[in-house]
Amino acid sequence: MKHTNDEPGGGRPRPLEVPDPLRIDEAEIHQALAQTTRSGGQTGRAARALSKLLLRHLAWEQEDVLQPLGALWPVVHHEPLPDEAGLLAKLDRLKANVPRLVRQHDAIVKAIQRLQARARAEGKLEAVGFTHRLLLRAWMDDVVFFPAVLLLGECLRLRAQHTSRRPT
Repeated sequence: MKHTNDEPGGGRPRPLEVPDPLRIDEAEIHQALAQTTRSGGQTGRAARALSKLLLRHLAWEQEDVLQPLGALWPVVHHEPLPDEAGLLAKLDRLKANVPRLVRQHDAIVKAIQRLQARARAEGKLEAVGFTHRLLLRAWMDDVVFFPAVLLLGECLRLRAQHTSRRPT
């Protein structure tokens, strides 16, 4: 199981990547959303409406939330990061955008709930299951991923302050 962000034998940090389990989950969401969209009827229409909100959000989230989570392992092990100052600036922008993020999530959750109601009405149990998964993922974003990445920013800020105070 790969945890470190170091290149083999190089000692230089690699660019941050979305952790593999999150990358796989994202791919599965994209695949299931496409399948649900193709299911037709009211379910397909509701899935297309959700896609308009969700795909843009997932692209942003991958760059600004999930990719920074790739820094957790190196930070925990006091390893170097490729662009710590740039990452900290990105996380500061994320922190400033939390109110917008909450509004986006509210709209996405409402669209998921509409999809869920349409899928139930049409007896599309696979789509209903997918909506449960999406609601769980939205909840995970709110109570795990977003707080974790904001906490990472605080850790990086403290690490930078500690490093700047070291005697040379």
